[in-house]
Amino acid sequence: MVDANNLVLTYENPMKNFTFSQIQKKFESICILYCVKVLFLFLSVSSWSLSKENPNSSSEAEPKCIEFKQISQLAFCLSAKDPGLKEIGYELEAAKFKLDIATQWPNPEINWQFGHGFFLGDEIWQNQVSLMQTFLIGGKNSAKHAVALAENENLELQKELKKMAVLNQTLKSFIRLKALSLEINYTAESIQTITQALKIYKSKPRLDPEQITALYLLEMSFHQNESQVAILNFEKKDLLAKLKALSKKELSEPQFEKLILSAKDPQFKNQFKTSPNVITLQKKIRQKELEYRKALYDFEIANSWPDIKIGPMINHQWQGSLEQVTYGFNFSFTFPLYNMNGAARANRRALYESYKNTKEVLDTQNEIELETRLYRYQDILDKYQRLPSLSTVESKVKNINSLLKRGLISVPSYMEVRRQTIDYIKSRQEMQQQLFDLYLSLKNDLAPDEKFEIWENIL
Repeated sequence: MVDANNLVLTYENPMKNFTFSQIQKKFESICILYCVKVLFLFLSVSSWSLSKENPNSSSEAEPKCIEFKQISQLAFCLSAKDPGLKEIGYELEAAKFKLDIATQWPNPEINWQFGHGFFLGDEIWQNQVSLMQTFLIGGKNSAKHAVALAENENLELQKELKKMAVLNQTLKSFIRLKALSLEINYTAESIQTITQALKIYKSKPRLDPEQITALYLLEMSFHQNESQVAILNFEKKDLLAKLKALSKKELSEPQFEKLILSAKDPQFKNQFKTSPNVITLQKKIRQKELEYRKALYDFEIANSWPDIKIGPMINHQWQGSLEQVTYGFNFSFTFPLYNMNGAARANRRALYESYKNTKEVLDTQNEIELETRLYRYQDILDKYQRLPSLSTVESKVKNINSLLKRGLISVPSYMEVRRQTIDYIKSRQEMQQQLFDLYLSLKNDLAPDEKFEIWENIL
């Protein structure tokens, strides 16, 4: 029959004269059947979930850095082995699973109720099973997906930024190593020249006051050069050890030194141009951060809506000789009586608006700073290109060394020439390092998609 008040369908039929043991066996068989069905459903869902939970553990084989003979290729290979870069890679892989999590449906709920009692002398058995499925309304699924997607894209850009930073640092290490080798070689040549001059002065039977002063200057210069070579060699070995560790001992220190010293000197070009429409990687990261905060705010808006639970219900009841089977639906939701998530929405909106204002200021500062860097690069490049080459300086120094050995110039004159030469080499190397730093930053901001043949011209 149909009960209009309760909106359920009811079927009743007189039962035969069942004994209590027969009713109990029937009830036990029904319970066992329900248990088997629920267990089978649970195992099926669990096995499917676990199959998705095991990601592919096989990682891509790392390239062998020893196979590369060009400096830029070696720098790319070494930067790929950086542990910080690998850590971001694992974080990015974990963030990609959040996209799958955001699209997952809530698991259904199974409710089983059993009751036993007596009424007017009749024994009553009741068994009720219901299945409830949760439906997320208000756009929660799309909001969760937007949050996961924004986080994933932000990590992608962070990984790209980290990759550039590691590559830049590796190339700067190469440049510094080349500069150290140059200073060490020049200082070692000075030591040889001073040693020969000392032999000449010490071989004389008598020295006048000026020669005694010259001998003292040569001895002090000899010891100063030796200590300087020791300091430079210590820095050089420390740098080579770090590069060797970064390569996971694939390359030895002599192999690194041979590759880097065989590279050409930097050949910088004035190829960069800026415009107001340039979108740097930093700008992209800030834009993605803003989108991420907006997605979190939208999620709190969607979270203001209650979830709905709905599903079928079966009620099986025995009373004496009567059996009753009832079919219906369950429906429930959280009633937003005390709040509608207003505090969380206000919090996320405040964070979004705050970062939005910060982003506008940082973007303006970034544009001004980029123009300043470009002007500085052009100015230093113009001065650097007018400097005499190291080969020219080396030729003149060799000529002066020969003059000292033959006693044609005074020791104070030689010492002043040497001091000026060392100062020039250091300032030239510092200018070269500044140019290289500016080049790398401008390359990353103004020409990130450009092919890396230009790096072969640099090193």
